[in-house]
Amino acid sequence: MAMPALNRSFDAGTFLPEDLSLALRRRLREIGGIALIAAGAMGAVALATWSVKDPSLSHATGAPVHNLLGTWGAITADLLMQLFGLATTAIMMPVALWGWRLFTHRRLDRERLRLCLWILGAPLAAAFASCLARTATWPLPTGLGGVIGDTMLRLPAAIAGGPLAGTPRLAIAGLNPHAGEQGALGDEETTIIQPAIDTLRAEGIDVSGPWPPDTMFTPAARKRYDVAICMYHDQALIPLKTLDMDHGVNVTLGLPIVRTSPDHGTAYDIAGKGVADPSSLIAAIALAAELATRRAKGA
Repeated sequence: MAMPALNRSFDAGTFLPEDLSLALRRRLREIGGIALIAAGAMGAVALATWSVKDPSLSHATGAPVHNLLGTWGAITADLLMQLFGLATTAIMMPVALWGWRLFTHRRLDRERLRLCLWILGAPLAAAFASCLARTATWPLPTGLGGVIGDTMLRLPAAIAGGPLAGTPRLAIAGLNPHAGEQGALGDEETTIIQPAIDTLRAEGIDVSGPWPPDTMFTPAARKRYDVAICMYHDQALIPLKTLDMDHGVNVTLGLPIVRTSPDHGTAYDIAGKGVADPSSLIAAIALAAELATRRAKGA
């Protein structure tokens, strides 16, 4: 005689008294809440003490780590800032809030919907941050929304086949003092530089100029562009070395290979004395590695 099939399902609470099962579930929720709160707090500490000078996946250095969570905190914070920029703060807040709701036994319904909205909201928050103007102190080459924010801004134009939003803003310097003063101090701006700028604009490139060279490097002026194109050596190198002598890098474009070098002289007068600052050399090597990686990926 065949035994009838037993079509009952059991959960862990079936084998425990109801009071004990309820208490166990409450403790598990509290532990989960504490874990999420701790993750949010650790993320906040790592982000608050983030520095581009700390070691990261794109920056190897033997300098002391400033991040309060150590090397892993520095790497994690840098990765989040590189990807999401300032939007990282908004992304971390829901984690801590969910942890608090779990710990205080408040209802946390529609978990899947909340998770989906959090995942979708992260790139949208980054895109919003990338819409904000970068300050002169922003240390990353991306916008305030990081790589993901900048990419989100480019998507509509890329899909439509038009010029990309978020592309670098180019500023072209004049050749003569005060950019020629409408021909009074030279006509290269009107006969050569301005026609070239008009051609670039017709191709959809965000370019402005010719800028008076003596005023285009002030803090207020630098907020209006991302790349300065200068006419000769000292016009570019004097402001660059004034702003960041220790981390300047020379890059040669248009070559079949990646070529970088420190953006300073050989300093033979201090050779062998052990007092030279290697910062520019380290920056040159790091940038060469980044460019080589992007070239390999076709970026």
